Amino acid sequence: MTNPDTADLLEQCTVGSRKAVEKIDGMLPHVRDRKLGQFLTQNRKQHHQLEAQLVRQLAAAGRTAPDPSPMAQLISRAQMGVRMALDPTDHQAASILLDGCNTEVKVITERMNRCQSAEPKARQAAQQLVQVEEQMAQGLRAFL
Repeated sequence: MTNPDTADLLEQCTVGSRKAVEKIDGMLPHVRDRKLGQFLTQNRKQHHQLEAQLVRQLAAAGRTAPDPSPMAQLISRAQMGVRMALDPTDHQAASILLDGCNTEVKVITERMNRCQSAEPKARQAAQQLVQVEEQMAQGLRAFL
């Protein structure tokens, strides 16, 4: 059986990856810049592949992957919708997604620090998610 820290870290990473895919999906219809659209599509694919890896690790540990909180999803969609309604530009889309990247890096890093006894494979997956988020944030800066 997987230790609680491992399961907790893998679950948080799965939720984070799912939230990223959902935010990108919600933003793509608003994007006009072809390069930004391609960049987001590529990052969506990376997050989706990482999510699949995380789900496999959870299944191997006898756990199911949790979904993001419905209330958190609703609030996120509402905030995104309001911000895009007020400023429907690629700049705003990049800004919203950059905020999400920075938040996810913080959340996953905090969870890694709390879950010190998580198995190395789980810690590696969490670090991979942090790297994907940091790379996405770096790329989004070009569209601000």
